[in-house]
Amino acid sequence: MTDERTYWFDTMQRIASPVLHSLANETLHSDLPTETPPLKPSALLEAFGRTICGLGPWLGATDIPENEKAVQAEFLDLYYRGLANGMRPESQDYMPIVGDHQPLVDMAFLADGILRGGDRMIDDMPEDVQDDFLYALQLTAQIKPYESNWVLFSVLVEIMRWKLDDPAYSQQKIDTLLQKMMQWYRGDGIYGDGQNVHVDYYNSYVIHPLLVDAVTYYSDAYTRSIRDVVYQRAARYAATLERVISPEGTFPVLGRSITYRFGAFHALAQAAWQHNLPENVAPSQVRAALTAVIQRTITATDMFDANGWLNIGFYGNQPTMGEGYINHGSVYLCNTVFLPLGLPVSDPFWADPAKDWTAKAIYGNAPVPRDEPVNY
Repeated sequence: MTDERTYWFDTMQRIASPVLHSLANETLHSDLPTETPPLKPSALLEAFGRTICGLGPWLGATDIPENEKAVQAEFLDLYYRGLANGMRPESQDYMPIVGDHQPLVDMAFLADGILRGGDRMIDDMPEDVQDDFLYALQLTAQIKPYESNWVLFSVLVEIMRWKLDDPAYSQQKIDTLLQKMMQWYRGDGIYGDGQNVHVDYYNSYVIHPLLVDAVTYYSDAYTRSIRDVVYQRAARYAATLERVISPEGTFPVLGRSITYRFGAFHALAQAAWQHNLPENVAPSQVRAALTAVIQRTITATDMFDANGWLNIGFYGNQPTMGEGYINHGSVYLCNTVFLPLGLPVSDPFWADPAKDWTAKAIYGNAPVPRDEPVNY
């Protein structure tokens, strides 16, 4: 267990450190690579928001190993300095909101990470930084989401406004958009991305994680009424994700945004962190499976460039695999695999002996429970 957590911790640092250090030093705009200059305006917010989305639980954790505490304190400081630089219009690393739809996505990822981190992500926010952040959220709220998973980004922006005591936040908007997402459910843990179902990982990149967090961090009559079924569907989808991991730690290369790499397991990592795995999926088998995925992905010799930044690709440097909306900031959604670092070492996820995950057990000729659909 100790070696595995250390491996996760070291890998998380390797990926997140360039983003957090550059933004805190107000050099992210000049440091972040780009395939086609100039740098896309939203790239800075993409890198920062997606990094914080994955690190939030660990940044906010109070029960972590001694060897992690100094880095946690450093990264919390970098987060606060980075947020100040990103939200301040005079900054070299200012993250503009107007003129593009993309900021809606990544302000929501940033908000989600802050919510996951709890009070430690907000308590030391200077008043002027909070004012700038809230103003950016208010501008973001004016962006109309597409009829797709994007409705959840608008929901998380509104919840963050509520968390920061913005009297103008809209409960009606939260409920209306959540109702729309719930209407797109297609069964057996799968939501449509809008009216259509796509063969990709967006149920994990966005849909289940943001739905779960919406009903976790915001409470009104409607969110309370759907909370149990949201958790149940997320648990079912987490079980499906666990089963797609091969004995070697590979997984199918399917659909859009595959350059998010092990961000494809956002929903599984979240279910493990929030203790929402189904009964027949042990936390220690999820730890073993995700460790195998991380290790297999990292073996690509050119996953990082010479300066430590993530290259665009699935296994290494494969920029042709990225859609037109993918840039070097986008791929930092891979940080969401690290959500379980927010759990204490005494948690079964870390403390229990490693257990073979489903595919490894099957190919080892071990007994494995049947996989059966659910109707909720």
